[in-house]
Amino acid sequence: MVTTCKGFTKPTTSTVTGVAVTADGQRVVSGSIDRTVRVWDLKVGQCLAILIGHTFRVDDIAVTADGRRAVSGSWDRTVRVWDLPPIAEEARQAGEASRYTNAKVLLVGDSGVGKSGLAYRLTEDRFEATISTDGAWATQLKLPHDTGGNDIEREIWLWDFAGQADYRLVHQLYMDETALAVLVFNPQSENPFEGLGQWDHDLMRAARRPFQKLLVAGRCDRDGLIVSRESIEWFYRERGFAVYLETSAYTGAGCQALCETIVHSIPWTDIAWTSSPRIFKVLKDPS
Repeated sequence: MVTTCKGFTKPTTSTVTGVAVTADGQRVVSGSIDRTVRVWDLKVGQCLAILIGHTFRVDDIAVTADGRRAVSGSWDRTVRVWDLPPIAEEARQAGEASRYTNAKVLLVGDSGVGKSGLAYRLTEDRFEATISTDGAWATQLKLPHDTGGNDIEREIWLWDFAGQADYRLVHQLYMDETALAVLVFNPQSENPFEGLGQWDHDLMRAARRPFQKLLVAGRCDRDGLIVSRESIEWFYRERGFAVYLETSAYTGAGCQALCETIVHSIPWTDIAWTSSPRIFKVLKDPS
């Protein structure tokens, strides 16, 4: 599996354990305790690929004399041989593959706070009366404008998780690779923070990588806020949320701002991309 990210200043979230340079001096290959092997364009400081396959830390890295392959050794008792991707300019000139990435955005919160209504408003710009979600469902959130970069097609998938306590253990199985979490609460509740705190705890334990969090009050068309703004402010700062927004799926108030905040809060350069033959893009989007 070959994926990619950009940025030379923040290459990994874990300690680098080994580095090797190709003979032409154009690429660097690094290993890390996060179980990945990363390939870098040394000239432009861009991460060309993240090579995923080891199940434990990578300790040894070497590259072949022709610069076409890397060899890595791991504490999982395996040695893996990787085909190295070309440098960025070569990849653009090749034009034989389509690059695609998607961001996983979670809508979480207790039952009845308006998550499903927000999901319909965000994805279809309409209000639909809903009943409590059973389990979880995902739908595509169309990007409002071209936010792609480096010829990578981007998509957002919005996951709406049921708020009932019975589902929480199962939900944690689907929280990995979270790019952004939107925690929704009922502003008419006198103390919504116990439930929010549990969701925050579950997310931090299950996501397995850093992600942004938005705090959102739903159904604000119903009698305003009962919970004090001082309490909201304290929870917002204490838990490290990036943004606090007030919304109403019924009237649409605050939903456009929420949609734009979601798009611009996603760390696109840290999300893996996949490469597939261009024919698959034609089949996926025949227009």
